[in-house]
Amino acid sequence: MASFSNSEDLTCSVCLSLFTDPVILFCGHSFCRECISSFLSSHSQQCCPQCRSEVSLEKTPLTTNHALKSLAERKNIKRFMITRLLCHTIAPARLLLVNESLCFEHEEKLKLFCVTDQQLVCIICRDGEKHEGHKFKPVKEAAESMKKDFQAFLQTISAEISAAEERAKTQNEEITKTKEKSQKLMSQISSQFQEMHEFLQKREAEIKNELRLKENEEVEKMNQSASEIETFLSGKKEMKEKIESALEVTNTERFLKMCTEGESLLKTKGTIQQKTPNLSVVNSSLYIGPYESHLQFFVWKEMLQVIKPKPEQLSITSQSADAIISQDGRSLRSACQQCDYGYEQHKYNPQPVTAFSKDLFTSGQHYWEVDVGQNNSWRLGLRGNFMKYTGGKYTIFTNNVEKNVRLTGQIKKLGSYLNCSTKQLSFYDANHMKLIVTVTYQSSKPGAAYFHIEDTGDQFPLTVCWY
Repeated sequence: MASFSNSEDLTCSVCLSLFTDPVILFCGHSFCRECISSFLSSHSQQCCPQCRSEVSLEKTPLTTNHALKSLAERKNIKRFMITRLLCHTIAPARLLLVNESLCFEHEEKLKLFCVTDQQLVCIICRDGEKHEGHKFKPVKEAAESMKKDFQAFLQTISAEISAAEERAKTQNEEITKTKEKSQKLMSQISSQFQEMHEFLQKREAEIKNELRLKENEEVEKMNQSASEIETFLSGKKEMKEKIESALEVTNTERFLKMCTEGESLLKTKGTIQQKTPNLSVVNSSLYIGPYESHLQFFVWKEMLQVIKPKPEQLSITSQSADAIISQDGRSLRSACQQCDYGYEQHKYNPQPVTAFSKDLFTSGQHYWEVDVGQNNSWRLGLRGNFMKYTGGKYTIFTNNVEKNVRLTGQIKKLGSYLNCSTKQLSFYDANHMKLIVTVTYQSSKPGAAYFHIEDTGDQFPLTVCWY
């Protein structure tokens, strides 16, 4: 049997400590149960850490090495006893020396403090080679100096603790504010969706009721026509039966009497021929107009009349001589462009034009949309904070920094959302209501919507969308 006299023989090769709950592998090597389990779970290849032999826990579970476990426990007990013995013999001696303020090496009183090494020393230590060139202070002076340092440090720590506690308090207050705001927004969202639900449910009931009224009206006409047809059909069938019965009579005198006397066949025949109505089928003409094919669009247009708030109906103004603004104040274009929409045509080359909204944004939240059409070069947003499109590339310019923006496809309508309280400006692909980017601007001045067309000779204006 192998001897385990050395500590190395009782040491796990993974944790390099005495074995704890040792297990033995099929290859003969032993490890702590926790060490080998952790090793195998963290490596894709299941193998022994020492000899790399294959290990399969599914086929062979980990088996406790009882002999090694017993030896390791004995070693631990022995080490514990030695440690206790040392603590009871050496520690009191050191404590005695410290209490007597004697140098452990020279048995002299510790009257000096080595500032360089930050330790108590005796006079002999000061003159020794170990402390040559070091700075020394008397113990009392060193203690006073160190007390002052720690008092100053304590004040610094106390101030930092106070500041940190204040920040923690402020942070907790912000957490509470965020939760309260979130709850408020939740209620607001629910309320607004409830309003839309109620509007849609009301319109659904109204349109369905209109459809039912038209259905009843149509069906009533058709029922009247069906009744007339049924009456006519009943009389014809009755006449048919009488004629068939008369024709079956073989007696000539009797046949003539049936045809001529009383409610004779001749009278019935004449009456029916006189009352023959002009029967016609009433065709279905059920129709509910655009609700039949464009219901969602028309209802959406109706919803725009009740939705609040709506996008800003901005009016554009410009000091540029080359800028032409439409009569309703919605559209901006260069002065040299053609007069397809009633704009005067000039003979000089196109120039960049800039315009702003008449309204200033000083507080609150604002949203507006601009139809860029096929315009090949434009800037939209706020002065100094805008989205730019030129040469097929989109960029964001804010706080004097320009950054590229990756977009798939070309924007037809650009939506801008401004939050004055947080100084955030967001841009949206308005056709798909998809957020492009949000920026935080630094300017504190009141803002106006910014419109700019580059010198490209485009035939398309920038137009504010009004709803």
